[in-house]
Amino acid sequence: MKRLYEAYRRAWSEDSQWLLLTPSAFARESLYYVQEAGHFWADGGYYTSRENLDSFLLVCTLGGRGRLTTAEGEWELPPGSVFFLDCSRRHDYRTDGGHWELLWAHFSGSGSRGYFNRFLSGNGGPVLEEAPPETAALLRALLEQSADPDRSAELLRSLTLTRLLTVLVLRAGTNEQADPARLGYVDEAAEYIERHLSERLTLERLAAAFARSRYTLLRDFRRRMGVTPGEYIIGRRVDAAKEFLKYTDRSVREIAWQVGVENESHFIRLFSARTGQTPGAYRARWRVGEGERPAGLPHGAPEE
Repeated sequence: MKRLYEAYRRAWSEDSQWLLLTPSAFARESLYYVQEAGHFWADGGYYTSRENLDSFLLVCTLGGRGRLTTAEGEWELPPGSVFFLDCSRRHDYRTDGGHWELLWAHFSGSGSRGYFNRFLSGNGGPVLEEAPPETAALLRALLEQSADPDRSAELLRSLTLTRLLTVLVLRAGTNEQADPARLGYVDEAAEYIERHLSERLTLERLAAAFARSRYTLLRDFRRRMGVTPGEYIIGRRVDAAKEFLKYTDRSVREIAWQVGVENESHFIRLFSARTGQTPGAYRARWRVGEGERPAGLPHGAPEE
């Protein structure tokens, strides 16, 4: 385990708040949980620098200005902005000028990294200069809930964190750097994938179909959909294969071809990696009885 590095200067007012919490075993296993939370009125001498802390951090600027520095760059933190950090990576934030009022929360939980990665892929960096309007209210609610000693408050904090992370990720996906009007063609690309799922689909083919470079398509698709085109195609092929396995008697080899995977062994590996079971095991578990089949089948598969 890498050694924690942390340094800071206590340069905040006496009426500032700083709460430290120890989550229960249940919270650690099942919830998003707060580790620390606070509301600081900091002066020009305030700073924090750290690395290798097992935590994620959200900081919202209410007044004044701050400045954030990471290995990727440096950002101003004007009023209304929020930043989202993985605290295992080296970072430094400080007052940028006379004072800085900030609301903040350190947190963790099993899905935290997924939210963080989705935020970064949609936003292109750790800072939203214009946070959703409910951000400050949710952080205030989280601070109030953190002051409640009742263990049941852990459930409320987890709910508040989920709402907070959700609005931030949604805003990151429509950030100016990922203009939804400019990325509208990605939805068309997803429909194109659906129509041609049984065919050989490559990044080059998709890029040519929409008159984009491979790099542009890869970047825009990830920002819009949260995954790469390749990951999206695999996901849709596995979804289609599930329907064939449940509702037809086609062999695994036939299904692999039907969903665009020419090699049966490769298809089995892909399916197993995504579902945790082989196609045969999936079919055996989910095979439905006579008369229970739905009206529709994937990709126009005929009734038997």
